[in-house]
Amino acid sequence: MRFLGIDGGGTACRAAVIDEEGDVVFLAQGGAANFSSTPTKTLHRSIEQALKLAPTVQQICGCFAGLVHEEARQQAARIVGLTIPGIPVSLMPDYAAALRASPEETTVCVIAGTGSIVCSKSSTGFVKSGGGGPLLGDEGSGFAYGRHLIREFLRTGEGPEKLLVEIRKKLGTIESNEVLGRIYTSAAPAALVASFAASFFRDVTAGAEYAKSALEQETKLLAKTVMLHLERYHSTEIEPMISLAGSIWKRKAARDAFENALPKSARCALVEKPPVIGAALLARDIFMGEV
Repeated sequence: MRFLGIDGGGTACRAAVIDEEGDVVFLAQGGAANFSSTPTKTLHRSIEQALKLAPTVQQICGCFAGLVHEEARQQAARIVGLTIPGIPVSLMPDYAAALRASPEETTVCVIAGTGSIVCSKSSTGFVKSGGGGPLLGDEGSGFAYGRHLIREFLRTGEGPEKLLVEIRKKLGTIESNEVLGRIYTSAAPAALVASFAASFFRDVTAGAEYAKSALEQETKLLAKTVMLHLERYHSTEIEPMISLAGSIWKRKAARDAFENALPKSARCALVEKPPVIGAALLARDIFMGEV
């Protein structure tokens, strides 16, 4: 038997199939698939691209960003069902996949990729804090850091040659007004802005004051969200284990700044498994009646 997991976010839609033992037998990827911010045509194309070559499976679990209301859930079920008809589909928020991929001793999982969110399991199921999206939240995310960099570029009108080449390559211009226009009219603005996070961290390494200040600001806000989450849902935990999932945590500067903003009693560890494997494990759990 085989089980399909889908991890859909603001940057990419990933798919994985595992067997009963948890061994991976299929991996694929499509474009952006956030049901709050990705246009419908792009959603269809991204999911279809990720699933079109998937082998036959017994259960599907789709973990998508942006499943904030029933209409979005129905849309997700419809798109997945059209791509792979006749297979049971369970839908969960994207953070459930990262949490399932985390070590067993995890108290809280902090995800920082295109967006950011804090999540855990309580006696009532999955619970989350943060995750307000690019307009109302996403502290310490790729979007947040990319936004700081773009703001600095727009403020000064200059930057390292490597950055100017990157902006011209991604946006086709380095003229301020045109840069704004290209970002706001792109198919996935949050993902586009988040794609500049690597350049932001180059500025951190280079010692740019705006970047160092922004990193401290964002990690403090994210750490505060974590502590409020722990206080609300895990108040008896003396030494919480905080798992870090998402592309931002691959950067030592981000990890160090975040850990410095947390109490000394908190322990942090990187999540080794990608969230899409967590989604596939959830599909297997559902099929086996373990969820």
